[in-house]
Amino acid sequence: MFHLLLPLLFLFGSFMFIFVFAIMVFVVIKVITTYLFESLLLFSVSKKDNYNYPLVSFIPIINRLYLGKKADKKMVGMANILVEILLVLISVVSIVAKNNGVITQSNNLGMIYLVLGLSFIDFVLGIYLSHRIMENAIGKKASLFTVLSVITLDFSRPIVLFLIRKKV
Repeated sequence: MFHLLLPLLFLFGSFMFIFVFAIMVFVVIKVITTYLFESLLLFSVSKKDNYNYPLVSFIPIINRLYLGKKADKKMVGMANILVEILLVLISVVSIVAKNNGVITQSNNLGMIYLVLGLSFIDFVLGIYLSHRIMENAIGKKASLFTVLSVITLDFSRPIVLFLIRKKV
């Protein structure tokens, strides 16, 4: 009887592999577009504001500080930096520990929940900072673009910020 279920398990395993792979591709595309558009926005704004070091906007985690400065919420930008550093550290520690056999299946679930929680906090802080920037630049329309950013899982946020860069 079990041998009849093997093709179904293989099909389900293939489906799960494709599903997880699709999520990973989406995350990679999202990270690259977010980095690219936010960095270009911050670079153009820093040149417009005559900052001494506009190239700092291309440093991946540090540019959050400048994003917070533009949103008039420097402490929120610093909190966002802390969350992103924790995300990177926990991810690296989790991968190294799992490869060395330190983390078991049950411990790994706790790390996954921690990374998901920190990712949610990072998402909320990024949306908040962007909303503040959009609110200063385009007024009441910012709420519409913030809702659009939440619905698209933050995919449209950096693009919208880039498009309004001349008003920031």
